[in-house]
Amino acid sequence: MTRPGDLLADRYELLEVLGQGGMGRVYRARDRVLDRDVAVKVMAPHLVGDPGAVQRFRDEARAAARLGHRNVVRIYDTGSSGAGEYIVMELVDGPSLKDLLADAGRLPVQRAMATASAIASALAAAHEQGLVHRDVKPANVLWTSDGTVKVTDFGIARITGDDVDATVAAGFGSVLYLSPEQATGERVDARADIYSLGCVLYEMLAGRPPFTADKPIGILHQHVHRQPDPPSAAVPEVPRALDAVVLRALAKDPDDRYRSAHELRADLHRVRQGEPPLAAGGHRTDHPADDTVAIAPIRAPDADTRVVIRTTSAGAGHRRTGTVLAVTAAVVIVLVLAAVGLGALFGSRARPGPPGAPETQTLRSVVGPGPVVPDGEPADPRR
Repeated sequence: MTRPGDLLADRYELLEVLGQGGMGRVYRARDRVLDRDVAVKVMAPHLVGDPGAVQRFRDEARAAARLGHRNVVRIYDTGSSGAGEYIVMELVDGPSLKDLLADAGRLPVQRAMATASAIASALAAAHEQGLVHRDVKPANVLWTSDGTVKVTDFGIARITGDDVDATVAAGFGSVLYLSPEQATGERVDARADIYSLGCVLYEMLAGRPPFTADKPIGILHQHVHRQPDPPSAAVPEVPRALDAVVLRALAKDPDDRYRSAHELRADLHRVRQGEPPLAAGGHRTDHPADDTVAIAPIRAPDADTRVVIRTTSAGAGHRRTGTVLAVTAAVVIVLVLAAVGLGALFGSRARPGPPGAPETQTLRSVVGPGPVVPDGEPADPRR
């Protein structure tokens, strides 16, 4: 097993452990060739002899490296050493969204929308390359020290159209943010990521995920069968127009969701501009340019941070029919519990989640968050 002080490929000096999960450890490391700090993910020793795990590990590097998007954690290098497989990537020195929500409970409305817009931008880039992330959750949303939002962990991403058993993907995904089609073992496409982003946006606004239960199987059942309450039911200051956006993203039937991450971003932009979104009867326009989003120290939202618009909330979409969990429940629950034990990309900070919620994992926060500025404006350190 690797440890601080080890040197990989005569180049990467491992300095300290940033996180650990079932797939391996993530270290802060020093690249002696380029003289910079990086993050190095080293595969867990017990997985080195598992061809499937090795392939997933390599797939993660290739999937993320091909994106080259500012809201995706960059991959610098990958290889094998005596310690096994490793991936060298951009070191993200800020907190995760999971950390921020654990500290603040929820985000102010405008900041939640700006953050969701940046996540959607990253997902749109992946979807345009035929990649579906499959594990969008707060632990996989990070901030750099200058406040740029980064999506990470493409370890279970798959090429659209690949013949992959969807129940396997469901086992690796986190149940709080899992789409109905993942929960029932159906084939998934980019709209599964849109649903998961809807869950993340819901939690940013309401301070809790749309569905919780004492056991993972209870959460899965709700993803498939229960319509969520609008976020404004928990936080009245959430605009009804934004309720409509969230509920459309959370439609049970993928055909009732946004057709693309670009379309979701465009609706968020409309709400931020005080215009009615498509989800609430607005008119289609070109999607806005990509956002670079930074996040400020979290405070209780002020009245002037709200979007001043009140429109009738669109319906949550019709209830999925003809889908029964009974056949797949046993398989999915075993996979989910296995996933909780195995983890994903980064180790947990051991913060408690919602009562009865399964643990997710995150990269340790190294520095505090920077200021928030939507739409790519430069961050003002005085804010």
